[in-house]
Amino acid sequence: MALGRKTGGRQAGTPNRLTIERRTRARSGLAAAEQTGLMPVDIMLAAMRGGPEAARIADRQLQAAIAVAPYLHAKLAAVAVRQEPPPDPEREARAAAIRAELHAMMQLFAVPEPLVIGGEREARKASSTSGRRTTARAICPPDPFDWPR
Repeated sequence: MALGRKTGGRQAGTPNRLTIERRTRARSGLAAAEQTGLMPVDIMLAAMRGGPEAARIADRQLQAAIAVAPYLHAKLAAVAVRQEPPPDPEREARAAAIRAELHAMMQLFAVPEPLVIGGEREARKASSTSGRRTTARAICPPDPFDWPR
């Protein structure tokens, strides 16, 4: 690595020769099987249905069809089934009433209330001229230590 990184070789995502050959062989095998007209699933379904067609299928042919089927046919994926209960009009009406009540309550809290100035507290202010204390009444919020316990 002359520049501190990889500078040569195959590009990322490019398949190697063996992968390309396998894909080509698989495609040609699938095309050949489709041209003959009988796919493994057709043989298995004929054996399952019974009748004169099933009598012509040998046990060995059925086993071969079972063995080859995963290579020629896609497996069905399991899908989770979600069962939702049918809508109940009474329940929907109750839910709508509860939503309306909650909305009304939230509207009450959304309106800003005017600031209520709490109790009065005496503020002592020293007078520098007379040296005596005067009491001035100030309107301010109540002191947390003045709250009833």
